[in-house]
Amino acid sequence: MRVRAQFLVATASVVAGVGVLLAPAADGTRPPGLPWGHGPSSVDLLGLAGVGLGLAWLVALVVRYLPAVRRRLGDRPLFVLALLGGFGLGSALVSVLDGGPWWAPGLVVASLASVTLGAALASASPG
Repeated sequence: MRVRAQFLVATASVVAGVGVLLAPAADGTRPPGLPWGHGPSSVDLLGLAGVGLGLAWLVALVVRYLPAVRRRLGDRPLFVLALLGGFGLGSALVSVLDGGPWWAPGLVVASLASVTLGAALASASPG
């Protein structure tokens, strides 16, 4: 599969996963975090699987074609995007383990950073 097609499929997976995670519950409410002692629902796990699969695919693409991304963006923007992605994933992980409400913004920041890196890759790749 071409790089751009892989990028589109991975991005669609991330966007769909974030959409499922941020969707309101059936009764119209959405709790800001997981209550202590309760795990995520099956719908949340489906969204997390989509985000995880899409992000892993995007990161694998960016790492494989890192020289092309570096030529396209430059060193400083690449560093800033990598820093934002790491901060987003870290805050999501700590928030989920601690039970805080910052898992959703963390996943959104990590997803935006990864999709931006993937877009730079798609525009720099020949196919």
